[in-house]
Amino acid sequence: MRPVSRDTFDNITSRISISLNHKFDSKNVLITGLIYGNYHYSLTSKKLGSELGGYDYLLNTNGNTGLSEYFIQWQHRPSEDLTINTGIHTMYYLLNNHYSVEPRIGLKWQFNKAMAFNAGVGLHSRVGSVADYMSEDVSPDGSITHPNMNLNFTRAFHVVTGYDYTISEDLRLKAECYYQYLFNVPVQDTSSSFSVLNNIGGENSDMSLVNKGKGYNYGLDMTLEKFFTHSYYLMFTSSLYESKYRGSDGVMRNTLFDGNYSFNALAGKEFKIGKDKNNIFNINTRFIWRGGNRLTPIDIKESTDEKQTVFITDEAFQLRGPDYIRLDLQFSYRKNRPKCSWIISLDFENVTNRLNVYDEYFDPKTCQIEKNCNLGILPILNFKVEF
Repeated sequence: MRPVSRDTFDNITSRISISLNHKFDSKNVLITGLIYGNYHYSLTSKKLGSELGGYDYLLNTNGNTGLSEYFIQWQHRPSEDLTINTGIHTMYYLLNNHYSVEPRIGLKWQFNKAMAFNAGVGLHSRVGSVADYMSEDVSPDGSITHPNMNLNFTRAFHVVTGYDYTISEDLRLKAECYYQYLFNVPVQDTSSSFSVLNNIGGENSDMSLVNKGKGYNYGLDMTLEKFFTHSYYLMFTSSLYESKYRGSDGVMRNTLFDGNYSFNALAGKEFKIGKDKNNIFNINTRFIWRGGNRLTPIDIKESTDEKQTVFITDEAFQLRGPDYIRLDLQFSYRKNRPKCSWIISLDFENVTNRLNVYDEYFDPKTCQIEKNCNLGILPILNFKVEF
């Protein structure tokens, strides 16, 4: 069976940054900086055509562009227990000459040595994939235009508050709640459930997009951390959240990533071995459990007729896949010598070999809905020398 589409998106990024700090006195510090990122892209997207089983190009381009960022931040400490950070972050995208100005403010109030409260408010912008901007429209005379070249940044208004409690010298509890309002999100210019917030491939290569989408995320994060003391560490994190979006059809839906909950646990133990107890054997583990990705129902009749996956887009992301569960293990040995050290490690990602479901598709051979799964167990051997 031939693939119905082929996408190759190559992106090479290089960045340079510079920052300057000036301390006026014990209460006031000014921080300013410049970041420039250069992006080289080579993008190809094509779908199976109707003539002789060939492919029709939807996107075939390469080039360079850049993103300039400038920021200035003033840190003010009106008292020993209160720190206020205010600033402005700006962005300028060379591909289409769009820019943004983003004010931000945050504070930290240290009640005492053990407890602290923090809060922040600000605007943030995100540049989309180059493929979003370079989508091609071929006219009957063969000329190519880029209907999405004038897309603006996706913008977000963030509000966050947090509480930090140091239980003991090596144990800390942290809680944080947040709200994020998304706007100027690129969506299809005709009524559709599509939004780039769910786009992780090149499925929008033949779409005309406009900045009319919206969305929001809110949640509560909890972290309990036992720092590395007495030769071991522990960390437990949990999150409860909602993630919604609105496409050009005006319907509020779950995003692809609206799993609603997640739990992570990390632990590690160090053993000093050898004649002089100078060498180190480590055991580390990580456990991940989170709600599964949202799924869009598949129209079996239409998929059978067209011999490819046809989604019921009016019901986008109404279903939920199985929970994502993964256990990783790592064993490492460090040999310390006077002039150099070497470390050998063996990682087992997804040690239980659980096949976590990523999404679903229609198989025209079996006329059944099949599942795409992440990798099973993956061993990784690594050797490193430090001088």
